[in-house]
Amino acid sequence: MTSDAVSNTNYRGMKNVGKLRDALNKLATILAKHPHAWDKNIGYEYAFDSYSKAGQLYGQMKSGEASGSGYNSIIKEQIKYVNGTINEAEY
Repeated sequence: MTSDAVSNTNYRGMKNVGKLRDALNKLATILAKHPHAWDKNIGYEYAFDSYSKAGQLYGQMKSGEASGSGYNSIIKEQIKYVNGTINEAEY
């Protein structure tokens, strides 16, 4: 889980970084505390993959490898993807 401070309005030229962090933290909590929260259609591996992909992007943003407004649509898609995974959880 990530507890660092990032701006949700402008972090290295990107928006919604804080929302992505929050979604990742929520999914991480479900993965850790409720590993059997997904049914046979969407298994734990799918949920962990969702977390890994979004987490990799978040790590690139924090390290400075990814920056600029060109990432705004990618960030929004990752937030949507992670939130969709969270909505599938049965906890």
